[in-house]
Amino acid sequence: MHLHWKIFTESEKEKSVLKVAKWFHDEIGLEADNILIQPYHKGGVTYSFNTELPTTEWSDSVYFVLALGQRVARGWQIFSSIEEELVAWSNKPNISGATNVQISIDRTE
Repeated sequence: MHLHWKIFTESEKEKSVLKVAKWFHDEIGLEADNILIQPYHKGGVTYSFNTELPTTEWSDSVYFVLALGQRVARGWQIFSSIEEELVAWSNKPNISGATNVQISIDRTE
């Protein structure tokens, strides 16, 4: 099962975005793939990537993702029915330079 990450940053400089990204990767400790850096229409840049979850059971995956999210941000809001998918958003990342973080997993993947 894949965990999808999207980090919103203030900076438009790739070096600054990569510094924020490195901090996230160090904190979560999972290999990333499908890395994508894109300008955000409201300013700044988004940094998106996927990580493979070490769990296969849905309830374990939801718990793991929320616990992992708490390593990098606080004040998470859930915007989905966690019976089928988990989409969570925080505007309180633990590192300066990042403004928001979105995490999501889909049970059907």
